[in-house]
Parts: sequence; C-alpha cells; structure tokens
Amino acid sequence: MTRLGTRWALVAASLVGAAAPAVRGGAPGDGCATGALPGMLVTSLGCGLRLPALAVAAVTGTTGEDAGIGSAVFTRPSSGSAAR
Repeated sequence: MTRLGTRWALVAASLVGAAAPAVRGGAPGDGCATGALPGMLVTSLGCGLRLPALAVAAVTGTTGEDAGIGSAVFTRPSSGSAAR
C-alpha cells in the first residue's frame, strides 16, 4: 500500500468489488461452479483488498496513544447498539 497509497488502494479495491455484480450476472450456466462461483470469487477479492486498506486509513495519522481510538472507530458497530 505504501507504493500506491491508501487512497489508490481503496479505489482499486472498490473497482474490483464493483465488477462483481457484472461477473455474477454475466456468467453463463445454471450450475454453482459456472454461475455463482466466479462472482463470489471477485467479491471476495474486492473485500480482501478493501478491508486492510480501510484499517490502515482508520489509524493513519493517529499517535501511539490514540491508535486504539482510531481502531475502535473502524470496528464500532453501526447498529447503534453500543453502550453510551
């Protein structure tokens, strides 16, 4: 990620993830291996590329004392069920 930077890694991963519905919808055949598997693999690749870049973006620029807070903001559930 240091070669491209976090922003470009996120853009590239998002483009791979955005291609997944096209792969899922355009795959010929009704079988699992030819119909669903290619789209699932592209989705997994996009998520696998995106999540580490998001984690780096969450803690980049934080000091050693605030790194835990940056990590908590990244992993906080968005359902609103967290204790206040």
